[in-house]
This record gives sequence, structure tokens and C-alpha cells, in this order.
Amino acid sequence: MHKEKCSHRETRLQIINEWADKGVQEPRTLFSTEKRFRELTQSCPALFKPVRLLADDDVNFQREVSYLIDAFDMLPSRPDIAFDSAWKAFELETKVHYSGTNAARITDRLAHYASLIDPDLIGILAAGIPMQACEHLFKVLITNMVRHHTSRANSRITTLCKNNSNASIFIDYLRSRYVNDTSSERRKGAALIRKALQGEELTLGIHKHFTLNATSCSQILILLYLWTIRNERYHGDSFSPFISSAAKVRTYAAIFYAFIVTYFFILWFWINKRPQVILGNMDTIRHSIDENLDIAKKLFKTHWDK
Repeated sequence: MHKEKCSHRETRLQIINEWADKGVQEPRTLFSTEKRFRELTQSCPALFKPVRLLADDDVNFQREVSYLIDAFDMLPSRPDIAFDSAWKAFELETKVHYSGTNAARITDRLAHYASLIDPDLIGILAAGIPMQACEHLFKVLITNMVRHHTSRANSRITTLCKNNSNASIFIDYLRSRYVNDTSSERRKGAALIRKALQGEELTLGIHKHFTLNATSCSQILILLYLWTIRNERYHGDSFSPFISSAAKVRTYAAIFYAFIVTYFFILWFWINKRPQVILGNMDTIRHSIDENLDIAKKLFKTHWDK
């Protein structure tokens, strides 16, 4: 691993220095993971298919569409930047429609809407979650606590557990069961998170026949998955994902999933708040989720479940 890190450090400097001579308009050297992902996408005839839209002159809607065009422009090579742009549209839409007292606080808006999103839509999206996304959730919920890391997510987790007994049972069990921060424990914990989000019935200590409900799934996806990814990227708390020595093809899978989920949360807003802009109905959105998750799973193959 140390050798690989040194190689990546040298390649990053090599890229900058080559551009210093020729200008950044020239194609750059690709890292090995980028090459492997590019090979995968070349065999995929369709990477992502958005839902058709109808005209609306509302300025906020037009801004959101512009953000989505930016997002789609970044695919396939930079799903992380596609996620950033889709998040801007999602965040704007929460701001437009929120009538609470703390409209300026994104976390308040997210907490409000997380419990309102259509349960069927949540179920389909949660059922398709890749393993790497669940490993990120394990890090947020468990690893940071075990390593005594202060985290911007800590207060969100505390508030979530306080207000949602179903989510609290699950998170408390995870934190009592996985107290050793080892790769094996992380893998097992992530697998349990995935089973819960996919709707499996679980035995969690004294809690027999436990199922994570749709509200809990929604809150975990929005407040603990999407929000933490966005926050880490916004505050510069993480490496640029695909030029890190830790990058794998499954790294693309996790952030591509974050983009997909964010996009369909935007569509949920539109079908409820701006139904005239979508050519279709809720069934159209559900079909699009199924289609795009199927495309993603076929693209990433075993990397989706690693």
C-alpha cells in the first residue's frame, strides 16, 4: 500500500508538471482505477437516462435544470461532480418549498423532507444500494465513534435516534455489536446495514423480527449518507475520490449511487410540487429508478456488491 501511495503521489505531480509545459487543454495521464472504469463504460450503451421534462418558466426550476445539465455533462468520468451538481438542485428545491422557521438551515430542511418522501420510492432506491455505500455508512455510524473522531454527523445521529425509535434500535445495536474497528468487522457491519436497508427482517438482540421502516431508510440515506458525502466534499475533508491510492472501481459505484438517489429525490419534489414539468406520473419515476439501477448494476457488475 505504501508503494502504491508513493506511485500516486508521483503521478499527481507528473500530471501537474505536464500541464505546466503544455497547458491544461491536453489530455492527462489516467490513474489505473480511472482506466478500468473507462473500459467498463465503453461497453455500456446507455449510462443514465433522465425522465423527460415539459416547459416551465419558473426561475428556480430553470436553475435546477441547469444544475442537472451540469451533472449529466460530468458522466461517466466524474460521478462525484455530477453528484455535487445534482445536490445543488436538490438543495434549492428544499429551500423553495420549505415553510419552517429555520429555512436557512439545510439540515432542518433535510430532516423535514426525509420523513415525507414516498415510501415506495425509498424502498426501491434503498433496495438497490451498493456495498461500498454501506461501508461509508458504517464509517459514519461506527468507525468515527470507535476512533473517537469528532464528526459533523454526530449531532445528526443523536437527533435521529432521539426522534425515531425504529432507527435508534438499529443504530444502537450496530454500536453495541461492532466495537472493534477491524476490516472484518467493518465488512460484517456494512453487510448488516445493507440487509436492513434492503428491507430484510432481522434479529437484533432482544428485538426479534426487526425491520427498518421507510422513514428510517429515508433519514439514513439523506441525513447520514448523502449529507455526509456532500459535507466532506464541501469542507475538503476527503481526498478527490478517483485519484486517491485507495480508489477502486467500487468507489465509482458508491458515488454514482449517491448521484442516482439525489436525482430521484429531485423528481419526487417535482412530481409533488411541480407535477406539470414531468412527462408522466409516479409510476414513470418508479420505472425510471428500476431502469437506471439496472443499468448501474450491469455496468459495475460484481463491483456493485463488493
